[in-house]
Amino acid sequence: MTYISKDLSRGKDEVLKSNITEDQFNEIKDSLDYLDTCTYEIDYCLMLRDNIYDFLRNVENDETDHDLVFVSLNRLFMNIMNSYYAWIEHHEKNYKSVFKPIAIQYYDSHFEYRLAYNLRTYTTHHSLAITSTTTHLDSGLKTINIELEKLLDKKSGIQNSFRKELESIVSDNGIQTIDAYPFIITFFKIFEKLQGDIWNSIYKDIAAKIELLQDYTQNDRMIRDTYILTEDESDYLRIGAKIAIMLNKWKKIIVPDYLMNYLDS
Repeated sequence: MTYISKDLSRGKDEVLKSNITEDQFNEIKDSLDYLDTCTYEIDYCLMLRDNIYDFLRNVENDETDHDLVFVSLNRLFMNIMNSYYAWIEHHEKNYKSVFKPIAIQYYDSHFEYRLAYNLRTYTTHHSLAITSTTTHLDSGLKTINIELEKLLDKKSGIQNSFRKELESIVSDNGIQTIDAYPFIITFFKIFEKLQGDIWNSIYKDIAAKIELLQDYTQNDRMIRDTYILTEDESDYLRIGAKIAIMLNKWKKIIVPDYLMNYLDS
């Protein structure tokens, strides 16, 4: 079977290329699937970013200690952990060769990354992470407490190696709790560097897929509503719209202003 490419934008019906082979059609389809996966990859990042922002702003704006605030803190914290878990799962499934060596490097180098990795298991399978809040009379500042003793429970689900690390922190330094607010800020900084490393690693592949698809559109490289169709037009792939979606999504990788303050702190 052979295929053609057509420009169908703004009422046009112009054949751009003909005699496109089955192999070329499959290559086009694979490239479009790759771009779809990349747009979802960015979406997972954007969801995690917004969940981080919601939690930090909730802590900053709250001045009370009633039960609903406690529930809200855990809800927003779990939103971070759940979206972080989904982000990991997406990368392990779709970008394993790229993701694994980068993630291992960050896991080995950053305590906060190890803590987040284990908390996403703990909050999913064991209990809520935030157990109390403390308002300090001298400063008026509030800490959002994650009790380390609860994480040390053998039923907590955290990794044995990380449990030993927490045991040392508790016994050697006398630290009993971790303040969730600065922890999430530090985790956010680490996450953005890790995410940036991933994007740097896959950018050439994204550009190559877009270049391949553009070969079936106009030579002027303008993004038009281009389709690849069977000659009887019973099957088709939409190219131009997918390229436009990917390019627009790529613009969103820049950290928004409302989150930059945390990266600069």
